[in-house]
Amino acid sequence: MRWGIILLVASAATSGATEPDRRALAEKAAQVLRKNCHRCHGEDGSVEGGFNFVLDVPRLIASRKIVPGKPDESPLWKRLAKDSMPPAGEEPRPDETERAIVRQWIEAGAPASADSPPRPRVTSADVLRWVLDDLQTFDRRSR
Repeated sequence: MRWGIILLVASAATSGATEPDRRALAEKAAQVLRKNCHRCHGEDGSVEGGFNFVLDVPRLIASRKIVPGKPDESPLWKRLAKDSMPPAGEEPRPDETERAIVRQWIEAGAPASADSPPRPRVTSADVLRWVLDDLQTFDRRSR
């Protein structure tokens, strides 16, 4: 019985040591995406390809650009793996190490990095206020 407990404790200790730190992995993945993707897909309001949320992990997951734990089912990973993004001629391009980081990050469940900004909550009242503000720009008869 004592050997079973020792083996259990030893295996738990070694499995935790080999598992990558999710926070550090998320930070590295965010750096790769910022360096290679964000200038066209988000920086200064850029929206090339209708994809301006490359650094917004929850939105990447919600839009199914990334399938946590499944890089081979993730369109973002497929484009990186085929070397079709960034397009030919665009610099800088991710190297093999950077691609491996993105793949590991997706395999780890695509955790958000510490610098991922929280998305602002949009309430029904916000939407109604925006609609009303927009209607106010029209003359009264055209509303």
